[in-house]
Amino acid sequence: MKLLLDTANLEDIKEGMEYYPMIGVTTNPSILAKSGEPMFDHLRKIRQIIGRDKLLFAQVMGETYEEMMADAKRMVEEVDEDLHIKVPMTQEGLKAIKAMKAQGYKVLATAVFSAQQAMLAGAAGADFVAPYISRMMQAGMDAYAIIEEIAIAYEEHSIETKIIAASFKHSVQVEKCILAGSPYITATLPIYKQMLAEPLTDVAVKGFQSDWQNAFDGVLPHKM
Repeated sequence: MKLLLDTANLEDIKEGMEYYPMIGVTTNPSILAKSGEPMFDHLRKIRQIIGRDKLLFAQVMGETYEEMMADAKRMVEEVDEDLHIKVPMTQEGLKAIKAMKAQGYKVLATAVFSAQQAMLAGAAGADFVAPYISRMMQAGMDAYAIIEEIAIAYEEHSIETKIIAASFKHSVQVEKCILAGSPYITATLPIYKQMLAEPLTDVAVKGFQSDWQNAFDGVLPHKM
């Protein structure tokens, strides 16, 4: 199980990287637009925070194959060669994924809503595929069953493409996606904080503190 932050907020990235076991950051055009600064400048700031050993994802904006290929080339030139390129799972996008992989790009097939799309992305050689969980559910689809179908298909046919479940509204969705077979998750910092929060843990910690205070006058172990 590997976790990524789905944000372009620099403060959230700093906090998430400091406190949580994050392996990288995913962005999209909508997220980057909220930063209020040029795309490449902001991506370079994110890279500076997370380092080259972490994964960083950014999405092409072109709609045609030619535009997507040109976008990918420019993005790698402006950021770095380790940047993962997100490509929408359209017919033009599928063509671009094939070509990008042939040229050595790192690629994620994004905006995936079915196991069939994920199968095509896997056959095209995409490194990752990102099913949109909440949006599936809003459309009346069984998102967890789709995750399970993708995971089974990839395993049975030895497809190396990894699932990164995305688009969450609450932490229970994350839990269910992991149990359904998604080895990677990308979510916002508030979602991860929901996963961590547990009132019973707070009660237990207060009990430990009270017992320690009574026995050792609150002197911490490293000062004893």
